[in-house]
Amino acid sequence: MISPKALERKRMKTSRKAAFALALVMMTGMSHSTDEKRVFMNCLREEFAPRLRDIGFKGSGQNFRRVTGDTINCINIQGNKYGGSCAVNLGLHLTFLPVNPGDELPNLKEVREVECEFRRRLAPGDKEDYWWKYKRFLSSPAKTVRHLAETYFRYGEPLFRRYADVRAVAAAVR
Repeated sequence: MISPKALERKRMKTSRKAAFALALVMMTGMSHSTDEKRVFMNCLREEFAPRLRDIGFKGSGQNFRRVTGDTINCINIQGNKYGGSCAVNLGLHLTFLPVNPGDELPNLKEVREVECEFRRRLAPGDKEDYWWKYKRFLSSPAKTVRHLAETYFRYGEPLFRRYADVRAVAAAVR
């Protein structure tokens, strides 16, 4: 039989472990909470999606597309398979290219980033890969979404603009 003192020590040790785990989750954003993802996605819907629509994108949720002349721009918000974060994937395709060899031309109302001929991950600065955490210690999901949007408008949109027509795309692939 366990003495009351030993039981109390065990309870306190368990409490410290739980407190440490909670602090770790809060500091690193390593939570898999669907609530955090839901709040983050709501912020995306309210803050990022309208800005994309202002510049001609259509779509909702995690997929957006814009067709300008013969150029298709796609954006996909990809959730991390382990949870807790997402990345932004950019895709560029041409309206007259089949999505897959031998297939029909892309459906301009449904084409997604994964089907694009040219793809890359959005990242700030000179990084090649970046994952936005749904929740960070001392940072709100809204602030993270603002950083994601700022990163897109600073790096992603200029990239799409650089390859806005067939000639620019052809020059880049030579």
